[in-house]
Amino acid sequence: MFRWFETRIDAFPEDPPARPPETLLAFYLYFVKPVWPVFVVLLVAGFLGSLIEVSLLAFVAAWST
Repeated sequence: MFRWFETRIDAFPEDPPARPPETLLAFYLYFVKPVWPVFVVLLVAGFLGSLIEVSLLAFVAAWST
């Protein structure tokens, strides 16, 4: 069941690792670049989960007053 999820990201790429860039943004982009589709899906899922949580708490706060 989990095999599909485990094969989405190649943990051992064929290219040898190179030295990562020095700046922070370039460093992040260097490591996110191979997995950007998965990263975007995780960002969207986290954002939607946050919206649901905030909406739920706002509803509870409005209902209790």
